[in-house]
Amino acid sequence: MKQKIILIVFLFATRLGHSQGTTVIDQQSTNLVEGVAGLYNYYQPLGQSFTPSLSSVQFISLNLYDGDPSPSLGGTVRINLRSNSITGTILGISTAVFLPDDFFGVTNFVFSAPVAVSPGVTYYFQPVIESGNLGVGSFVTDGSYTGGTEIYQGVPITDRDLWFQEGITVIPEPSSAVLALLGGGVWLFVRRWRSLVPKKQAAAVRIRSLSVS
Repeated sequence: MKQKIILIVFLFATRLGHSQGTTVIDQQSTNLVEGVAGLYNYYQPLGQSFTPSLSSVQFISLNLYDGDPSPSLGGTVRINLRSNSITGTILGISTAVFLPDDFFGVTNFVFSAPVAVSPGVTYYFQPVIESGNLGVGSFVTDGSYTGGTEIYQGVPITDRDLWFQEGITVIPEPSSAVLALLGGGVWLFVRRWRSLVPKKQAAAVRIRSLSVS
């Protein structure tokens, strides 16, 4: 019982000390949509170059749509994060996301661990259709993003960008006040529990004495 109560106190204080995290968007293209681009496999290698200012990438978001709802299959998509070029070394692979038929909207692709990058260096992300509907498409913006460009069949399209966002999620550390509350609560509980132990033992002895007599 003591261990359960201590665990409850710890979980409560930990929850107080952490929020759900803050999303930090490092790079993004403009929200001005000017076209669409199919992510069909025969358009590969395709994707987007970008130049991060942070030292890691934890997620990449794309604005996707179902360009061919007739197969009724949905589609599964992942993102490869590459260095040097759109066909360069793969630094990280996002979790695959299943997109149902007729989907439309921003889709978040998360890496299981933040991918280390060098600020100011150009990197490349490559959306890949793993299975299902091959008609998945991405909305395309104007070319005002200065840190990179859309890439189609390996060729940069200098006046267009995929609609994208990339960044990290920051989880704050518990505050010193919460840690003090946690430690004080556990200490008071243990002290109170120890003060009750002799009384409980004495009561148990009396019960055994009565039962024997």
